[in-house]
Amino acid sequence: MIRVAGNDKEYFDTLYKYWGKWAYYCGFISTLLIMVAAVTSYFINLSTMLYYIALGLADWISGNNYKPVNSADFSTFSLAYMAILVFLIELLVTSKKDLSIFIRLMSYGSAFIIALILFIIGFGFYGVATTDFVVVDSSFHIDPYTE
Repeated sequence: MIRVAGNDKEYFDTLYKYWGKWAYYCGFISTLLIMVAAVTSYFINLSTMLYYIALGLADWISGNNYKPVNSADFSTFSLAYMAILVFLIELLVTSKKDLSIFIRLMSYGSAFIIALILFIIGFGFYGVATTDFVVVDSSFHIDPYTE
């Protein structure tokens, strides 16, 4: 690949040189689709995680037993409201011209990633060592002896 590219500055230039304009546009569009898929996946994960964290905090603070609503139900606080809230927050953050505060905050991101990895590893060891499992939702049942 490096020998074929030669002195081309970008991969798209190599595509254009060997296969023409259609390959240039296909390479460019495929890169954009990959970025859109990554941003969409990030948005869905962020909305889902924040919804359950907000629901857990509301349950802990008020003492009520809130049930999660995963459908697009706007009569109660649901995942749809959290998706709209996350979209508005991301819109406000990305419309800001001076991003120096976010750059300083992102420098602490590695500490949170390390804490998350340690939590997952620790919880995994705890799950392997503990055999006291509690069934939370008994409505879902699989009977291995029936067809």
